Amino acid sequence: GLNVYRHTGTFAPIARPDSKELKKWGVTGWLDEALHVPLDKRNNVLGCLKDMASIDRMLLGTDAAAQHFEEIQTFLRGKGIQSFRLYMPSRTIAAEVSQYGQKNAGSVSSIPKQERKLFDNTVDSKKKAELEAAKKEAEGALKAHAKELSQLQTRKGQAEEELTQAKQRKEDFAFRKRRISSLDAQLVVKGKKLSDEQRKVDAFDVDAKKAEYKGQLGQLMGQQLGKTAEMAQLIAQLAPKQAAKSAAMIAVKVAAEALEAAKERNQELRRQSEEAERQKDALKTQAHALANQGDAMQQQARAEAPELEAGPDGQRSAEAEAIWRAYPDDEASLEGEIDSLQEETDGANADSSSMRDFERRGRAVEGMGGR
Repeated sequence: GLNVYRHTGTFAPIARPDSKELKKWGVTGWLDEALHVPLDKRNNVLGCLKDMASIDRMLLGTDAAAQHFEEIQTFLRGKGIQSFRLYMPSRTIAAEVSQYGQKNAGSVSSIPKQERKLFDNTVDSKKKAELEAAKKEAEGALKAHAKELSQLQTRKGQAEEELTQAKQRKEDFAFRKRRISSLDAQLVVKGKKLSDEQRKVDAFDVDAKKAEYKGQLGQLMGQQLGKTAEMAQLIAQLAPKQAAKSAAMIAVKVAAEALEAAKERNQELRRQSEEAERQKDALKTQAHALANQGDAMQQQARAEAPELEAGPDGQRSAEAEAIWRAYPDDEASLEGEIDSLQEETDGANADSSSMRDFERRGRAVEGMGGR
């Protein structure tokens, strides 16, 4: 009998890692990915193979993958795949998990069966010769076509290059044409302008212009002579003022020199005034000391000669008066010296007033120099 399988759904493999993650252990890929099935039959074929043989759990690998089977099994179990098959050229290893007890993982290894050679393929020699001859003819035609194609491509490249050059020449020609048109337009404008200028040149009267320029030159010379005369008058008018100004400047210079000398004299008077002030203070101090000394001497004299003191009536006895007159008049001498010192002090004050008046006059002279 003949069994016909038909899968109506869409093929979808189990949740599994990408085969690229297994390449480091010698795995080539998943079997359903390696099969070449037409797209319109892919869902039907692979869906049936999944239902009948679990094709989405089959791996293809090299013989080196057998040495890493435990790593592969551990990795796939970590991804949730308990059972799978690994097909290699020399053997096949099936990994399974027990459904009973501890559900331990195990594997079964098997070797592919040897070829039995029950059938032999034969070929019709005549048909083979015909096919080989047709193949050679087709290969020759293919080479001829390839050669012709190469030539055509070469010619195409040359034609494209020539086309590019022709386009460039066309653009250059168009640019030059536009340039020539622009120059022609400019030439017309410049020719018209040249004609206008030529008419002006032809109409130009040299003798008339010379006469006109001579007249203008005469007017200018007359104006220049008039200006020269005005300048002479101004110079004549300014001469007295300039002389007065020079005299004033000389006077100011003399006043400035006098002011400098006065300043030096002022400084000297200031120093003398300061020295007089110091002498005044010293004399006052000395006068007070002498007055105190006179009082002390008077008290001492009264203590030493009480008999010379005036009586209640203000009169001394004749004997006491004679003795008193015999002593030097120290008090009168002291008063005269005090008066002399007072006169010297008044003279110093007069010098200070003179100095202030001199400074006022000096500032007035400086103001005149500034003007």
